Amino acid sequence: DDSKGVTLPALSSVPVGTTYFILNLAAAKTLEVHPTAGDFIHPLTNDDGITVAAKGMLICVADIAGDQWVSAEPAATVP
Repeated sequence: DDSKGVTLPALSSVPVGTTYFILNLAAAKTLEVHPTAGDFIHPLTNDDGITVAAKGMLICVADIAGDQWVSAEPAATVP
């Protein structure tokens, strides 16, 4: 219903390089992904979330400095 979301664990609680692949398999609904309070998902600012498109994916990796989730949203392809 475009209001569902997930929260990533605190960066301080995961090892460097921890990677999450977040898939939104809904055909017509978005998914919100938020960092834990005080963390951020690059390129956003602290506590801002990213909207994953329908049938989309977000990859988040804990960076070496331990201060941000580095993210990528691969383009969706439909066979």
